[in-house]
Amino acid sequence: MIEEATTEILLLGYELTDQELIGLLAAAAGRGANVIMICDRGRGAAERVFQSWPAPIPLPKTFHDRVRAGGAPFTSMHAKCLLVDASDLLVTSANFTFHGLRSNIEIGIRVNGAPASEARKVFSRLVETGVLKDA
Repeated sequence: MIEEATTEILLLGYELTDQELIGLLAAAAGRGANVIMICDRGRGAAERVFQSWPAPIPLPKTFHDRVRAGGAPFTSMHAKCLLVDASDLLVTSANFTFHGLRSNIEIGIRVNGAPASEARKVFSRLVETGVLKDA
């Protein structure tokens, strides 16, 4: 999916440590795709990605979930999704880690077209309403 991206990659990940995946994201950014990451505020995933991101490729635009007034304790951004070009969506149980992508038993679904486009609107709405904030 990432290798086919032309305009945008939106990745929501509770945990993101897989170096091969990070390399694919960086390569896509190097080709001109806008890479956006939505990460859990407490896991440090964005910072780890930035440490291994190759220069001079632009860093991904990054958002974190925020602590919400009245929210339950230990609430987190736990989604694992990949949306490419607002038209190709993967929703998965797998974290974007070595084990999540290569050895665990995980399940997901990939959809194309209108449902993926609708998912892009949901992600935009999370930013607009302040559920997600710039990292």
